[in-house]
Amino acid sequence: MAAQNAPTARRRAQTGQSLPCSASATGELISIQLPLPNPVLHPNARPHYQDKAKAVKECRALAALVGRGVRPAEPIKAATYQLTFYIRRKMDYDGLGAWVKAYIDGFIVKNNGAGILADDDDFRPIGIERHCGCKETGVVFEIWPVKKSESQHG
Repeated sequence: MAAQNAPTARRRAQTGQSLPCSASATGELISIQLPLPNPVLHPNARPHYQDKAKAVKECRALAALVGRGVRPAEPIKAATYQLTFYIRRKMDYDGLGAWVKAYIDGFIVKNNGAGILADDDDFRPIGIERHCGCKETGVVFEIWPVKKSESQHG
């Protein structure tokens, strides 16, 4: 049954308009705009494991591709980030934060990632905003490096 629902979820994701992918860096702030992740990656979804693996791979690759445009000279060791979601319907904040995990994995150095972050161990969220009822959907990451003295591990 899960295999039958996966194509429907993909169709739903493809029917709406997404915000265009973009990345910019101004001063210390790195801003990356991406479409919403595939619905099979949402924590409440119950996809077949192969459908989920394919979606994770696609999201990581997209995040890496877009993120390479704003890659710093050296990967950031510790950072905080703000997520802003533009979505059609109301969704819970916990689910929204977990939904973008594959994008975050695409920002790190290993596995052909963007190279923005050294690792995601010290990549902490400072907030999640959501704007419901939007015709154009997407997610915006705003990333700020954390000074060594402010980091918990350094």
